[in-house]
Amino acid sequence: MKIVLVLAAAAALAGCAPGLSGPPGRPESVPEASTETRTVAQTPAPASTTVSPTPPPAGTSASAGSGPAPLPYDTQPGETVSIRGEAARVCVTGDGFALNVVAAGMNTSCEFSIEILDALTRGLNPTYDNVREHLPRTVTAHSPVTGQAYEMTCRQDDGILVTCTGGLGAKIWMY
Repeated sequence: MKIVLVLAAAAALAGCAPGLSGPPGRPESVPEASTETRTVAQTPAPASTTVSPTPPPAGTSASAGSGPAPLPYDTQPGETVSIRGEAARVCVTGDGFALNVVAAGMNTSCEFSIEILDALTRGLNPTYDNVREHLPRTVTAHSPVTGQAYEMTCRQDDGILVTCTGGLGAKIWMY
């Protein structure tokens, strides 16, 4: 068992250990703590169906060309940000479902945005499912603030941003 763990750790480090060379996919020598050297074959990572958006480099837009303004990725819950020129309050960060941020418009509560997120992701696996691939046209959720149920229409605006609107002027962004 110990050898398997050492080999697994060596395989994980093989791609980033300094001084190692050789074509990808070929065996490489990986030095261990002792003077002994083991040869470990690199194997490709298993294919994944998860599409996880990666924040664009600083100063660039989430979409190509002279498109919309960049989406704010380095955020904390409670922070006020600008999403496509509109003020929004960050409600959730890093929740899975291939999302990094869930934000509510200034007249929408974070509690309601979380209810909408829950309705959109019900039955999905946060590790493997991308909410964009399962996006319904409309979703109904209960607002913990008003005590009322509201219907929201959700759409994918581009490859990353999902916008839900409805209720009494409510707006929620997810990306």
